[in-house]
Amino acid sequence: MRETIGETYYKLSRFKEAEVHLSRAAELRVAAGQGDSRQTLTTRHNAAAAVLSSGDRAKARELLTAIEADRSRALGGTDSDTLATQGLLAYVMQ
Repeated sequence: MRETIGETYYKLSRFKEAEVHLSRAAELRVAAGQGDSRQTLTTRHNAAAAVLSSGDRAKARELLTAIEADRSRALGGTDSDTLATQGLLAYVMQ
């Protein structure tokens, strides 16, 4: 439910509200033992994108660095989701 709300806020360009809900959705999945699942990692990526869209590049860089490492470990370095995070991280770092 929180993920859907967060995605909706993101589409409405309400990025701070999106980040709150997406981050909480990821936290709940981690607490349920799903920290390395593709869905959890995607939710974390989307939360970081919301942070970036709200203008906090430093926080987005920190989050994306951690997500990239986790996706590389859990999904592999050539997985399309890992590459998506690497691309967004590269954008933040320019």
